[in-house]
Amino acid sequence: MRLFRLCRQKYAELTGYGARRTGGRWNRKGISALYTAEHASLAVVEVLVHLDRTEIPSDFVLLEISVADEFILTLPASESSGEFLKKVYQTGFEALPPKTVGFSVPSVVVPQDRVIVLYSDAPLHTTAVQAAAITPFAFDPRLFTNPDR
Repeated sequence: MRLFRLCRQKYAELTGYGARRTGGRWNRKGISALYTAEHASLAVVEVLVHLDRTEIPSDFVLLEISVADEFILTLPASESSGEFLKKVYQTGFEALPPKTVGFSVPSVVVPQDRVIVLYSDAPLHTTAVQAAAITPFAFDPRLFTNPDR
């Protein structure tokens, strides 16, 4: 499976440290998690909803990640707010079946596509999850509201 993560260059790693520090939709503070998307375009949209769109950032990279399908638990849309995900939020990879490093759920922003959350503290993370490529990413200026571009 090929996954994508759009982030600032200084955070282009697989540790999940940022999410551990701040928490996120699918992890509480203290739980390391890497938020990825099944498509590069979804990774862009997932980041855009959190950006101040008055200035075009210039320090982003697109991280391409490789992980075998069998290491990812794919959840149906009906599970997106269920008890299982509440447990995953609290405990991270400990709630997942053995030999998995993350799970896939529909994106809240684009429900037809999926986000994949990887837990870097999962025992198999370092062998199952590999960075395949890191490339500079330039946002299209039309996505931003600054009229002086």
